[in-house]
Amino acid sequence: MKNQVITIKDQKFTLKFGYGALRALGMLWKVPGPTQVGNRISKAFEGFSGKNAELGFEQIDVIGAMVYSSVVAADSEAAQKITPDDAVQAVLDNPDNMTDVLNAYVEALPQGNVVEKKKPQKKSKKK
Repeated sequence: MKNQVITIKDQKFTLKFGYGALRALGMLWKVPGPTQVGNRISKAFEGFSGKNAELGFEQIDVIGAMVYSSVVAADSEAAQKITPDDAVQAVLDNPDNMTDVLNAYVEALPQGNVVEKKKPQKKSKKK
């Protein structure tokens, strides 16, 4: 995955998704683990579909938190430079950032070993 860069308050920051960002989200939201972080993100976008769907405050706040946590995961000093609200504003100022953030998050999710199931073979009938 290539590094995504976002401009927040006239400064460029790299987005780094992975365990560090999930942990930062967990701390921000006061939840105990990555599963709960994923559940919160999923719940925020439950039933949300289509390009014409309107974002509510919950979705915008989640995206801002995702941006903030991924920036802090890449650069711990960023926490002193920006806030989650600054991250939200960067997304609102440039909606393409939203797509980049969501795509980067999905790409960073663990990809389990996919094992193809063999199709059951038909038993041949003896005559």
